[in-house]
Amino acid sequence: MVTRANIPLYGLLTAARTARGAALVRIASSPQTLARMHANRETDDRFWLALHQAGHAEFHDGTRSFELSPGDIVFGPAHHTFDLTFHSDFRQFQISLPGAAVQARLPCARSLSPAHLSGQAGLGRLLAGTLTGLADTFDTLNDEQVASVESSLFDYLASSLNASADDAAAAAGKHQAAALYRVCQFIENTLSDSTLSLTMVASSQNMSERLVQKLFDGTGQTFTGYLRQRRLERCCSDLANRQYGHLSISDICFRWGFNDAAHFSHAFRDRYGLSPRQYRRQTTEASEQKLRKRIQRVYNFRWTTQRDPQGVEHRTIDYPGVPVERDSIVENHGVLEGVTIPVRPHFGVVALAPAETGLVDSVPPSHFGGNIDNWRVTKGATLYLRVAAVGGLLSVGDPHASQGDGELCGTAIECSFTGVFQVILHKAESLTSEPFADIDYPLIETPDEWVLQGFSHPNYLKELGERAPSLVYERSSLDSAMRDAFRKTRRFLMTAFSLSEDEAISLISVAVDFSVTQVVNGNWGVHAVIRKSMFTQRLNRLNAAHSQGGATTS
Repeated sequence: MVTRANIPLYGLLTAARTARGAALVRIASSPQTLARMHANRETDDRFWLALHQAGHAEFHDGTRSFELSPGDIVFGPAHHTFDLTFHSDFRQFQISLPGAAVQARLPCARSLSPAHLSGQAGLGRLLAGTLTGLADTFDTLNDEQVASVESSLFDYLASSLNASADDAAAAAGKHQAAALYRVCQFIENTLSDSTLSLTMVASSQNMSERLVQKLFDGTGQTFTGYLRQRRLERCCSDLANRQYGHLSISDICFRWGFNDAAHFSHAFRDRYGLSPRQYRRQTTEASEQKLRKRIQRVYNFRWTTQRDPQGVEHRTIDYPGVPVERDSIVENHGVLEGVTIPVRPHFGVVALAPAETGLVDSVPPSHFGGNIDNWRVTKGATLYLRVAAVGGLLSVGDPHASQGDGELCGTAIECSFTGVFQVILHKAESLTSEPFADIDYPLIETPDEWVLQGFSHPNYLKELGERAPSLVYERSSLDSAMRDAFRKTRRFLMTAFSLSEDEAISLISVAVDFSVTQVVNGNWGVHAVIRKSMFTQRLNRLNAAHSQGGATTS
């Protein structure tokens, strides 16, 4: 990789590998050159494909070069050397496919040269649309969805590549590749026919049986071997797909043209090293096993005096975010041996602009949200914030890989990631009995809980006046944060669930969990966790009473 001089390098890569061995990579980066420099024809049997999504790019393979426009596709065998030069910031989606999977559908794939397919019309446009959808969603799909898309995509790609190979062959007067393509397509469309034979294939293509055999000889295969391979791959795919869990192994083998279950079992074991039953059980167990996410420890270090960008010395960690000079510390490895830390990906900062004008310190959180540092603000959660400025002005940042309640050492495991947010505006005049109708503080909703956020100073900018940015660090306490969380919880239970004050306080004592959110951001936090399941019966009664125009009492 060669970067452009005088241009800061940045890049974002999102990658995944499918169960069938395809590698999917989404790239967004600054101008640079990506080069395939050490290709080996004997060992590099994979096939690559790239969808160009944004930016100005050129492709070179030593003899040819062409420009790529957004939507264009470039592809070829991995054993060819080439380079992609990006003259501007760019985005690309790249796929690396197992050679066996591609050659099963396109036997002449290894003989192809890198090629270009316009994404502006025809087949290229259809393929570009499919790849764009996959690029946008592959990291959100589960295993079964990926397997379903991948199966269709392999066939789709093969059709597109075959069309390109056909064009290239015709231009060069090489008709064998086009003929082999037609033969493979016929086989693919009739795999389930147990009577499919060399004679039938030759007759369908107006060829002699010898010519069909010769076409496969050119790829190092035989007709019989290719037919068996494709049927086994189809059976393998169905055995791994829980959608077909209701089908017996015999049903699946007969579905793809085998007419002897014992012969199928023997051929399957020869190819995959497992019986069909063992393979199905193994893949089913793997798909059902939940991924155990964890963070590997790296090292810790003793704090040494650090000087921040303003020249202030910090003999202790007395302020979050002080840059650490790596040369001034001693790394202590071998820490937390045998300890596994759960991943809790979340954004520490989610805020709307406060009503106050001028500069506002982004470290202390408040009623407008901000640096809340509550790990429950994660995927699938909803955060309610009251709008105080025209347009709302949403800010998001400070991503954490993991953090415990309290954040006692002054930092979480800081990281970088991309979030997808849905922003919904609830007009105050349209709200009636919604639990968040009258909130003036950050309220988190998860599928199972309500999480109410309290602070030492609920609105420190108003409470502390002109010196608020400094006084909030001096006057915060857990006592005041707990008091604020209690008051908000009492009010929430009384307004959202029509409890009396005595009932609310009793419930708080026996069933509401309070925890320290953080003690590092100036305005300390305590949150209350209320389980939704406690109110199922009560809400049913309240809803029934409202629908009848009456009232209910406890």
